[in-house]
Amino acid sequence: QDILAAVSDGLGISIAEAVKLRRRTALRPDPEQDDVATATKEELAGEVFNASRAVLSELGREISMCLRYHGVMFRGYRPTRARLTGGEAEAKSTADFLSKALSLPIELGDPFKYTNTSEVDLHSSRRKPAPSWAVSTGLALRGLIKADSVTGDAA
Repeated sequence: QDILAAVSDGLGISIAEAVKLRRRTALRPDPEQDDVATATKEELAGEVFNASRAVLSELGREISMCLRYHGVMFRGYRPTRARLTGGEAEAKSTADFLSKALSLPIELGDPFKYTNTSEVDLHSSRRKPAPSWAVSTGLALRGLIKADSVTGDAA
């Protein structure tokens, strides 16, 4: 929401227009619905990214503080990569920016990576990660794991 608000404010457009613009430029678009020329798209993508740069910088700082805390609590162990999930993970510019800011490779999270979804219509190709399904998948699995198995306590 903060990124959309920044794009809306930065470009002087409504939130609804910012959503459409990000889908056509910053997010990985649907080629069948793409009506923007490549050169124009790159120019628009640059404007969208510049409008959201401050929000992404703040996100990078927050994650960096988490990594610093992790380094203090778990001495000698530093994460070697970060996994990006949620709808924003679809924006390549976000992953690239965070990778540089954190000095870590960023990979797309995929909650279905080890799940047979051949019989399920996800309205997208299963040959690519589906990071926007992470929260829904987690909530769906919430009641399936017993507390005993998580904590290791005997029943």
